[in-house]
Amino acid sequence: MRLPGGLTQDLDLVVTAYEPGRTCAGTVSGMTMRGTWAWNYSESDGATVVVYETDVRLRGVLRFAGPIAHEQVRRDVRSDLEALKRHVEGRRR
Repeated sequence: MRLPGGLTQDLDLVVTAYEPGRTCAGTVSGMTMRGTWAWNYSESDGATVVVYETDVRLRGVLRFAGPIAHEQVRRDVRSDLEALKRHVEGRRR
């Protein structure tokens, strides 16, 4: 994970629920955070709708940089989802 100030941190992701084509969820933990995440998939008008949810609690020094860290995570997730969309749509051609 990229952190404010150009730092990075390794995270442990553990899958706790998996149902092919419907959901993949789990926990995330690292030195400065703990939380949960979930990818949920559904179909609407012939397209796959992907919803990503996360609930992360910052610890240590990052507690004080909460809004900055949350914004970084939001940008990274959006960028990852856009890359996934380009990849999947490119495979259809």
